[in-house]
Parts: sequence; C-alpha cells; structure tokens
Amino acid sequence: MFLVTTLVLAVAASLDGQPIDTPIGTARTTTLGNNCATCENGIWLQSGNTCYDNLALAIYSNFANEPLYISGTIEVENEIALLSSIKLVGSSCGASISKPKIVSRIDDDYDAIFVLSGQDGATYHFENIHFENGDDRSRLIRTAEVDEDQEETDDAGWSDMPAYNLALIDIVAEKFETKARGGSAVFMQVARSVLIDGSTFSQNNVADPGKELYGGGGAVWIHEVPKGNSVVVQNSIFTENTMEFEHGLGAAFYIAHIDGAASILNCVFRDNAAADGAAIHISRTDTSGSVIINSTFQNNRAASDWGARGSALRFKYIYGSVSIDGVYTDNETADGRSLIANNRVGSGASVRLAGTFINNDCRQGGAVWDSHMEFGGVMTISSGTSMVDNDSDVNPGTVIRLAGANEGDATTYKSADWVNSLTEDTMITL
Repeated sequence: MFLVTTLVLAVAASLDGQPIDTPIGTARTTTLGNNCATCENGIWLQSGNTCYDNLALAIYSNFANEPLYISGTIEVENEIALLSSIKLVGSSCGASISKPKIVSRIDDDYDAIFVLSGQDGATYHFENIHFENGDDRSRLIRTAEVDEDQEETDDAGWSDMPAYNLALIDIVAEKFETKARGGSAVFMQVARSVLIDGSTFSQNNVADPGKELYGGGGAVWIHEVPKGNSVVVQNSIFTENTMEFEHGLGAAFYIAHIDGAASILNCVFRDNAAADGAAIHISRTDTSGSVIINSTFQNNRAASDWGARGSALRFKYIYGSVSIDGVYTDNETADGRSLIANNRVGSGASVRLAGTFINNDCRQGGAVWDSHMEFGGVMTISSGTSMVDNDSDVNPGTVIRLAGANEGDATTYKSADWVNSLTEDTMITL
C-alpha cells in the first residue's frame, strides 16, 4: 500500500469567464488493489486504484472522466465547479452504510456543493448518494442564473445559457436551504434532459430573503425546457419542502418556461407549502410544450399569508397540452383558490383531467380546477374521474370554474355533476 499527502489549489473557469479559486486543502490518497473494498469514507478512482479523502481532489484528478465511487461519509466545505461531464456513484465499498452520504459544510445563502460549469450538452450523473445540508445554509446543485438580481423571473423568454443533461438516480436531498430566489436543492437554468428517478427530496427550504421576490422551487427549479428537450421525474418522493416568501412558486418543483416535454409520474408530494402551487408550479407551457402529471398529492398547503393559489398545482399560462391524473386528497388553499389554479388557457390548448379528488378545500373558485382569466382551449374530463367532498367556501359545491372571454363571465360545474365518477369522457369548450 502506498500513501501520499498532497496540497492542491484548483483554479477553474466560471461561466462568466472569471477564475474560481477552489481550495481543496490537504488530502490523503491511498493506492489500493483492484477493488474499492478498503476505501471507506472516501472516493475511489478505479483507473488509478486510488482512494481520496477529498471530493474536489478526486474530481480534478479524474483525467479519464470515469465514474467516481463514493463510500461512507464525505464532507464538503467549498463549492466544487464541475467543468465537464461527471458520474458520481455511491458504493458500500466495505463501509457500514449502504447509501453513502455527502454532507455540505458550506455556509452561504447562494452557494452549492456542485456548480455545473461545463460546455453545452455536458452530462452530470449522481446515483445512490444521500446528500444532506449541515448546520448552515447551502444548496446541492446550481448553474449560473441569468437574472438572479431581478425581482421577478422571466417566464416568457429564452436565454443562450448552456443546456445540460442531469440524472439524479436513487438519491436523497434533504435540509438544503437558500436565500436565493429558489432551488434550494437544484437550480438549473436550461435543461437539455433531466431524469429524476427513485429519489427523495425532504425538508428543503427557500428562506425569506427579506425583500419582495418572485422565485420558485423550494426543492427543484428548472427554468427553461426548450422545444425538443425533456424533464422526467418518476418514482420519487417530495415531502416537507417549503417556500417561505410571498410569491414562492412551487415548494417541491418549479418550471418557468417549457416548450419541450415534462412528465411527473408515480411520485408522492406530501406536506409541501408555498404560495402559488404548494407542490408544483409551471408558469408557461408554450404551443409545443406538453406536461403529464400522474402522481399522489396529499396534505399540501397553499399558505394564506403567501398568496394561496393552487394547493397542489399551479399552471399560470397554458398554450400547449397538459394532462393531469393521480390521487389528490386533503390539500388546502387556506385563503385563496383551488387545488389546481390557472390563469389562462389559450386557444388551441388542451387540458385532460382525470383521477381521484377527495376532501380538497379552498376559499374561492372551483375546488378542483379554477381558470380565473380566460379559458380558450378544450378540457376533457376522463371517464372514471371521481370528485368527492371538495369544498369552496365562497363558491360552495363548485368543483370546476372556467372564466369566459368577458370579465366576470364564468362557467361552473358543481360536484353534483359527478355522482361517484364519470362513466364516459366529457369534453368542455367555452
């Protein structure tokens, strides 16, 4: 066995062209045999048969761009700029825990463990790792943000920032906190492809910044999904994530602008809280954009002191297609409107509504769906859809409200229209 101690200072290029000094510190490297069985609480680089104590040193020593294997518990004290594609995989490697842990000791309102800083099309893959924030504030993953100093995010335009591929497979992300506008666990400006599978996001929080802001994603914020690009979230759990400020958009998940495809399937969203879309907020679905949601939503809350629109979902503008299915129970919009709150559905857009909706409460509007500006598209309510004991205080019995072209006009559908469940598809146009 060979032992060497090294002191390294890595200098990486940030997205704005300025150098980032990434202090790595003193790191022990140990040359091993042909397996990682003795690399406990370390990062194993297979080609060099080497175990690193320091994550940044292991990453910057990975000249062959091969998978790095994490074992035991690793602590990170400074942001790590990922300048090219990378694959980090948790491995037991003889350690006592099956899912290795990376703990952030960064204390900063905006910084993250990893800064995605590669070229357009770079791929970042994280698998079987438990990520946890320590005692202070930090994020897990971030990219550069186009308009981070602006009060309100741009949900209508497209940037020229690099588009990345991100895979989060069987990870845990918990207790991350930021005072940025959102994305306490993940912030990505432009998605080429995103896959979140078998993962858990728990107790992540966007803290009150002390000034008026519009931002999103108590846990995950993906700002742009251009045409041809995709986001898939499946078999995952989002629980107890929060957005603390007045215009918080989606405590678990937020997409600002999509003209590609997003699917959120077989997930559980429970006990999340935000102003607009207690669980999920999607601001703008363009004409080529499609969103499919089929998951379970329970005990999510659109808080009254934060705006209160959409105790489960919020779709601001829909010009493409949206399909909603799943089980929705015991969600509450304390002093606002609807389980699924919408501003406008444009001409040519389509909405499909299916699933089971039980005991969801709101102050006003349709208890299940509410479009309050103009509904100009087509809504299809699938056979088998069930709406039971959903209450709207100001509009008792109303489960769906669709605003007309003229101010004050609205078409409403009462719970009495659904006796147990629909027996055939129902199409609604205004």
